[in-house]
Amino acid sequence: MSSNVMQAMPPQGMAMPAAPQGGMMTIFSDPQTFAAAMQMADTLSKSTIIPREYQGNPSNCMIAVEMSVRLNTSPMMVMQHLHVIQGRPAWSAQWIIAMINNSRKYKTVLQYEMGYDAADDGLSCFAWAIDHAGNKVTGPKITMKMAKAEGWVGKNGSKWQSMPGVMIQYRAASFFGRVNCPEMIMGIYSQDEVLEMDLDGSAAPIDPGTVTVEAKGLTMEDLKPITQEQRQAMLRTLKNHFGQDSHEVLRTLLSEVGCESTDGMPMHLYRKMLERIGELTGGGDGNG
Repeated sequence: MSSNVMQAMPPQGMAMPAAPQGGMMTIFSDPQTFAAAMQMADTLSKSTIIPREYQGNPSNCMIAVEMSVRLNTSPMMVMQHLHVIQGRPAWSAQWIIAMINNSRKYKTVLQYEMGYDAADDGLSCFAWAIDHAGNKVTGPKITMKMAKAEGWVGKNGSKWQSMPGVMIQYRAASFFGRVNCPEMIMGIYSQDEVLEMDLDGSAAPIDPGTVTVEAKGLTMEDLKPITQEQRQAMLRTLKNHFGQDSHEVLRTLLSEVGCESTDGMPMHLYRKMLERIGELTGGGDGNG
């Protein structure tokens, strides 16, 4: 099995949450603190720049205030990254990574170890970090075989089909946090996990009307992410043919194939991109 190691970092420009200081803090420690938190929650609920599920809802804002105190960060940051999905709170995967990295619990930030093995139905990934004693702490291994068995890949609109490389890293980070840093995650699942669950918390069954990867005739090779060489060759072709308009053409083509980025693009969508580039340039397969 071949593998490579990558550093797991939150998106550029994303604020990092601060690590808790000292003992566990809470807004329920005394009536005065609770009253002050209620007043803050009421004020926040009147804002029009907070996420919609918090606007006009002091109770939701109160929960955000409580969690921000426990995490020693701002209520605004919690509200930006704690989503309410079908009544369930859910962290964004990027925020889970940021919390772990900024906690200083480990000597290193989270790392991803990627693999590609037929026994795993292709991609696999686990997150790891080195603790301050020099020990390697690992999270559970996530595989495409697991993703298919749990119904993640077959969900309607699932990004596991268009962005398997990104999704498997996010899931590895979430599992690492739940196993090794439960005090940070607070028992809350990631946004993507909640979207894949039923309301009772069990794994969501595959909708019989959903077109699965297997039904589309895709193979393990189809889900394999493209190489950097393939990605760069495609971008050069666009640049050569469309010049300054190449970025706009790329955005249009990505939208057509249902992919957000060329990074980690699976082979089956890459081939569709080449076909469309060929149609636009008259170059056949898009590599001309």
